[in-house]
Amino acid sequence: MQVLPAIRIRVMNRCFGLGLTLLLVLFAGVFAQPNVPAEAMLRVGYSSNIFIGINMTDARNSIKALTASLAQEHDIQTVSEPLIYENADEAENLMNRHLIGAINMPTGDYWLLRRGIEFDRFLVTIRNSTPDEVYILLARENSTVTELADLQGKHLMVMTSPAMTLATVWLDVELAKKNLPPATKILGSIAEATKPAKVVLPVFFGQADACVITLRAYKTMVELNPQVGHQLRIIATSPKYIPALFAFRTDVPNELKEKTIHALSGLNNTLIGRQTLTLFQTEAIEECSAADLVPSLALLDEHARLCPEANAVLVATLRGRPQTATPQKP
Repeated sequence: MQVLPAIRIRVMNRCFGLGLTLLLVLFAGVFAQPNVPAEAMLRVGYSSNIFIGINMTDARNSIKALTASLAQEHDIQTVSEPLIYENADEAENLMNRHLIGAINMPTGDYWLLRRGIEFDRFLVTIRNSTPDEVYILLARENSTVTELADLQGKHLMVMTSPAMTLATVWLDVELAKKNLPPATKILGSIAEATKPAKVVLPVFFGQADACVITLRAYKTMVELNPQVGHQLRIIATSPKYIPALFAFRTDVPNELKEKTIHALSGLNNTLIGRQTLTLFQTEAIEECSAADLVPSLALLDEHARLCPEANAVLVATLRGRPQTATPQKP
């Protein structure tokens, strides 16, 4: 069965969390002090996938003034060059060599890295007053897809964005609970699109059978075109999950962590901070607790238990050892 294209299980790009990452990149690359002891500087690591399709020159220029203000006001010292990682194995290697003290990552990476590396402070981006995302499976009102079992052999559209890092994990788990194969086995084909309209409208016009998207993006679509809400129905809805986070190693000096967290958490209290957050479609950056991450981590644990084959593909992809993840007839 042809796949248009094969599904990518891990996606970290475009706008979600970009404001946070760009700020951390600039903290790590613009205002380093040459005579500051290494233990007093923050070494930042982040995924290279964050910048896929992004003009970094434009992005840097838009927040350079804010970064300068924060660096001076909060006296944050950083390593001169940011460290970019391509996959969880590389991130783990950098952290084991103590070249990274803080890291911006999808929750799947954290799920893997926390087994060998200790983290103790976390930040998340806030949109619509929450760091969480809810995933939904949509089909047309008059479609033959009325439950998960009806996905057999069907064509599925999936939105790709950093907000969607746990979406196919959730779908696989829901299918497993119904004693059904994972998405790549039960579906006839899976196609991806980055824009919500290119995910939802093919279902609306009958060109695809169903789609998976964030509830947030779907609500925005319905606000713009109420007819979409009239013609589509929600087949399944996920709990709330945090798809990405920024974490500090436990051994980073507390004063350095406090300064950075204080600076980033206060962005929405200044005019220049609010302007930058708005530019990157983020309301605020806030600290969260380890407990806030439990539901998302539990989903990944459940995926490993209920969907061992699909989870092996997920882990291989996160670690930079991709395996085939294309729909196959069960």
